[in-house]
Amino acid sequence: MRVMNNKVTLLSLAVAGLFAASAAQAALNLDTGATSAIYASEAIPISPATTFTLTNTGAIPGLVTRHDVVVADQFAHNSIDEGLRLAKARGVRTAKFAHNDPAELEQALRELRPYRHAVIAVDGVYSMSGELPPLREFQRVAAANDAILYVDDAHGTGVLGGQGRGTVRDALGGYENTLVVGSLSKALSCLR
Repeated sequence: MRVMNNKVTLLSLAVAGLFAASAAQAALNLDTGATSAIYASEAIPISPATTFTLTNTGAIPGLVTRHDVVVADQFAHNSIDEGLRLAKARGVRTAKFAHNDPAELEQALRELRPYRHAVIAVDGVYSMSGELPPLREFQRVAAANDAILYVDDAHGTGVLGGQGRGTVRDALGGYENTLVVGSLSKALSCLR
């Protein structure tokens, strides 16, 4: 999915997720009070244009069409599961793979062929165990399978990585072919 390297396209997808999040929130009458941000640069921009509630619930279905697929780690955060449910309701094929298992991920993607693009959704830090995913291996699988890596780094942003930039930059050295989402309700809410 080479188009994901284009920051303008990435921002367009983030905006699409914003609108999808608003629609999903209204449709499901959900209100968590959590505020989130999508970021894809070396800094962590926090502006009204990129903040909204229910990040995964809106962004995941907003990133895909019925020609695409979404696969998620079996222990991914509930909000990723909700995003998968909404995407599936729109005709997107979805699947889960065994926790932190690149071979199972690759198998799931093979079984879902044919598709235009795939989104691989994982947590940057699994909140119940503190485990980190094998992002480098997942990135390799993504590159080989017309996929983008989608990392919910809500529990890593502001806490882990150089200058609190989260798990992705430390594991991958950058953000190529990776969409990172993070919550403003965790570590960043403590900043002044």
